[in-house]
Formats: sequence, C-alpha cells, structure tokens
Amino acid sequence: MASRKAPAKRPGWTKAARGVFLAELAETANVAASARKAGMPASSVYALRIKSPEFRLEWSEALAEGYARLEASLLEAALGKGPDTADPDVLKRDAARHRLGLSLLAQHRPAVKGMAPAARKVDPAQLRARILDRIALMHQRAEAAKSDVAPHG
Repeated sequence: MASRKAPAKRPGWTKAARGVFLAELAETANVAASARKAGMPASSVYALRIKSPEFRLEWSEALAEGYARLEASLLEAALGKGPDTADPDVLKRDAARHRLGLSLLAQHRPAVKGMAPAARKVDPAQLRARILDRIALMHQRAEAAKSDVAPHG
C-alpha cells in the first residue's frame, strides 16, 4: 500500500506577514488583495481577526486609513481638473466610476468608523459615569423645557 504524503502546511501569520497585510490594507482597503500580497488565504485573515483582539484593532485602524485614502483619491479624481478627453463615453464612464466608489465608501463608512472604538477596551466605570452624565443632562433639558411651557401668570 502506497503511503500518501500530507500536504505541506502553510506557515501561519508571522509578524512579517501581518505587517505586509496591514500595510496593504491601509493602502487599498481591500482585504482579499492584502491577504494575497501577504501570501496568505483571505479566510485565514478573517480567522486571525476573530482570534486576536490586538490584530482586530490593527485591522480596524488599517482599514479606516485605507478607506480615508480611497475616499481622498476618489474625491480628488471627481473634483480634479477633469479628463484629458472630451469623449462623452469616457466622461460618462469616469463619472459612473466615481459615483460608484463614493457610494460604496458611504455604505462602508459607518462600519469602518464603528470598528476601531469597539475593538478597544472600555472601562465599565467610565462608561457608566458617561451614561449617567448624559441622563442627568437629558433630565435638565426636560425640566427646562417644562418650565418654558408652564403658564406664565
């Protein structure tokens, strides 16, 4: 009976691979392309994000930077000096690409902006104090509104 060799195991996420992935993600905001550049499958980067809170925070920061760069690039192109051609087909294609890019960014912005703070540790006592302060402020506003509505006699 012939023995089969086990497939060679791919090395895991080394510090260097993580650095390549995060740098590319900060440049492109493209997870799959960034994983390829790091020489790793995209599925493994998602698994690493679940497993490592530190990596999750680094991912959030890199992705936010990538989206900011992408947005700046699209805005620059959309508001720039304009294309070198007057061909209506080229102008329509460029305008559609800019609208699509900005629309996609707008859809992802809340998720990206919400990622970084959620990944950081929050002190429960500070959070409770902030909530109580906001509630007290709401009560003050409600009382002020009541006194404004009360009949003046």
